[in-house]
Amino acid sequence: MFETFENALTPDDIAWFKADFEKLINVDPVDRPYDSKKSQEIYGITATVMDRRHIHTEDSEGNCKMRRIINRHVPPDVTFYMAYQRQFLPHQLHIDKLQSDKEAPYAKSAIIPLSENINGIFKTIVWNRQFLSDQDFQDYIQAFNADKDQFPIISDVSQMYDVDHCWLDPPFITDTMTLAGVYDYKLGSIGLFDQVNLHCSSNWLKYKIVDHKDIILLHIG
Repeated sequence: MFETFENALTPDDIAWFKADFEKLINVDPVDRPYDSKKSQEIYGITATVMDRRHIHTEDSEGNCKMRRIINRHVPPDVTFYMAYQRQFLPHQLHIDKLQSDKEAPYAKSAIIPLSENINGIFKTIVWNRQFLSDQDFQDYIQAFNADKDQFPIISDVSQMYDVDHCWLDPPFITDTMTLAGVYDYKLGSIGLFDQVNLHCSSNWLKYKIVDHKDIILLHIG
């Protein structure tokens, strides 16, 4: 399932969250490391951090503001994880880990942009294919690499979207699955999809327009 909610945040909401983001992104930061050799091979730059997060507590002012916004679009009784994220490298194919070991009845990921989408370079591509764990997806990759003939090409995602950072050589694993949708970032909107749907960031870095992307990330349910 994939949905986009337009005008979910007002201009005042966006201004408040942008200011709060800048105030907090370097407070108790959680950095996700990345191999510098891989970053040079895949992205053409030397980077050691994929993204930085500031994780909100349930009683933070930002969390309380977000609760009032998100309740208009999701069941009111669900809990959510909220983080400010500054992305330095476009994310590759992945699923978002469920917040419990069991499949949740309602488990969504939401992306709320805080950066201007210059020339439309910021997108999140979401496939129909679902995986209940990272290991399930790794098994799919392993099977694909072992016998690519067993995985017919059924889409042209690699030609339509900037997913070249996800698979470097043809045949592309990105074309063995159909899309659920593409979230084209727009300030004030929210992109929502199932946590277990395979997804990635578009490769915005290759355009050399910006060196990072700021979002609010929610894991709901």
